[in-house]
Amino acid sequence: MSGALRLIILATIMAAISLTVEAEFATIRVPQNFGCSNGRKDGLFRHRDVSACKGTWEGHVRDAPLCSLGWHVCSWNDTEQLSGISWYQTVHIEGCYAINAANRGDLCTECSSENDDLAGIGADCPHQNQNDRSCFGRGKVTASSRMFRHRPCEHKPWMTGVVCCRDRRKGSTPIITVSPVSSVQSPAGVEIVLKCKAVASPLPEITWYKNGFQVNTVGVTVEEVAQDKLVYSKLRISPLADDVEGLYMCKAENRHGIAVSYTSDVTVIQARPKLVACRDKAKQSLLHGGVIAACGGKWKGTVKKSSKQLCAKGWHVCGLRDRSILNKLTWAETVSLSGCYAYDAATSDHFACNRCSRRLKGNSMAGIGANCGSLERSKTSCLNKGRIGVWQKQFLEGGNSTDEFDVTATVQDGVSAKTRSSCRYHRGVTTGVMCCKKKGSKRKDPVCSPGCENDGVCRVGNFCECPAGRSGFRCEVLNTAAHGKKCATPCGPNSHCNRKGVCKCDKGFKSTKNSCIPRKNRSKGKNRGRRCRGVNCQNGGRCSRGSCICPPLFTGQYCETAFVDQSQLTLH
Repeated sequence: MSGALRLIILATIMAAISLTVEAEFATIRVPQNFGCSNGRKDGLFRHRDVSACKGTWEGHVRDAPLCSLGWHVCSWNDTEQLSGISWYQTVHIEGCYAINAANRGDLCTECSSENDDLAGIGADCPHQNQNDRSCFGRGKVTASSRMFRHRPCEHKPWMTGVVCCRDRRKGSTPIITVSPVSSVQSPAGVEIVLKCKAVASPLPEITWYKNGFQVNTVGVTVEEVAQDKLVYSKLRISPLADDVEGLYMCKAENRHGIAVSYTSDVTVIQARPKLVACRDKAKQSLLHGGVIAACGGKWKGTVKKSSKQLCAKGWHVCGLRDRSILNKLTWAETVSLSGCYAYDAATSDHFACNRCSRRLKGNSMAGIGANCGSLERSKTSCLNKGRIGVWQKQFLEGGNSTDEFDVTATVQDGVSAKTRSSCRYHRGVTTGVMCCKKKGSKRKDPVCSPGCENDGVCRVGNFCECPAGRSGFRCEVLNTAAHGKKCATPCGPNSHCNRKGVCKCDKGFKSTKNSCIPRKNRSKGKNRGRRCRGVNCQNGGRCSRGSCICPPLFTGQYCETAFVDQSQLTLH
């Protein structure tokens, strides 16, 4: 970035915040709600609720018209705000600014009599003592002393102005205590309810927004209940409302501030009427858009064995491994289903979600439906909200549960304790089972990195299967021999030209610098003729196991070298 461009950006930022430097000290031009009636803050720039304001006044210091609307001249009641000013700032700020307080020994009271010393801050104030105590805590600064004997609480020529403090309002900013749920997946044709709670004084006003705009859609109603400092709001979205899906949030606002809740992502799941989840489609009830189904009928054995009896192909009885599907059901869906449908899980006061087994004492087979034995909305289970048990919950003596949300069906008379602890079908209690879609194994296509070239096919293990005429790690090598071309040089004995156009030794031979020699083999008589194929021994030598056995006076690989000249030999 060039220096000229940096200067332009800096000038733009300075103009945006209206920063002006005047004389030797900086004067920041700010809105009037920052303290001074002249529209600027003349001192104590780092303090939000305290400001030093220049000017003169007539009469008592409390009547000085130098503070803006919402501010007042700091007095002996503002010790909490004044105590935030350090002693260094108190004695180093230029000028002398008065405070409506009197320094009487170690006390901090209002300046009211001729015998009071008017408190203040500033380097030009007449008296400064760090060892005394005042409205600031440690240290005392006097703007006008009683030694002058004439109205010490009024303006004096050496005074620069007054110290202004922000008015303190009674009440509190809103706090969102209950936000709408982060994600709502509702089947089509079901009413959606979002909740929001806020606490504040005075009572806040709650407004609902969708995708950043205030909700005003036809079919959407808002219900509010106010009590003391709490406001409870419900947003009801009718099934007939248009364009239900979106991001919803609530905002609480009063004169002290604003609070915004977390967003709630609302989606609508369309029903699939052609979906078959039960063997008997006439007794099938799809929930939550078809991700789970209630299948009516009776079964033999435990509920775990009912998959092949009641669920269709590709479906099984819901169990612990299907908690992600069970958590999608809302409380309204679970209690609006007529009947009582069991699934392979159990609930108890000790374990919220456990496997269904008669060996686990205290467990009760879990189910879904309005006619189940016990419905406890405030409890936890494998469901997203509430606990539903197939059998009647046995309470202690003295009555039923104290939870106002709990609903208890009629007691199942004539049922033995052994049957209650089992996970089996019982006529008149269980209507059927809950079936969930099986999770098929997803095969992932093999990935080769880098990719295969020249029409090569990627296989598992980062391996490329090359077509005819290609080879290499990524099929990048062209095999010249495969296209009818010969090797550049003729291959020697016991070798051949391979697909890459390179001479390679035959099987049973190993390569040396310039030839192929036979490998050592302990087997007798095996491949003996093949080893001598192409070996031409000279001067009467004979081939044995791929090597030449030379006659006397000859040597070499093929007996081609003589020790001496034969014409000089003398026979005796």
